[in-house]
Amino acid sequence: MPLAKPTAISARYQFNQLGQITNGNVRVTYRDGRPACLYFFDAPSTCRVPSPGVVTAYEKGEFR
Repeated sequence: MPLAKPTAISARYQFNQLGQITNGNVRVTYRDGRPACLYFFDAPSTCRVPSPGVVTAYEKGEFR
């Protein structure tokens, strides 16, 4: 049986903003099994297209 492909995933992360640790989150949507848009917490309705290198790495199975 083939593995199911996600349509969207969400993740939380932390980053350093002006010397302070800040929490954020991102939602990744997929089209045809490939990452298509990233929606970050600071602009939740703006699609940010992932770089071709990230998409290629995903297709090679380099993300788990």
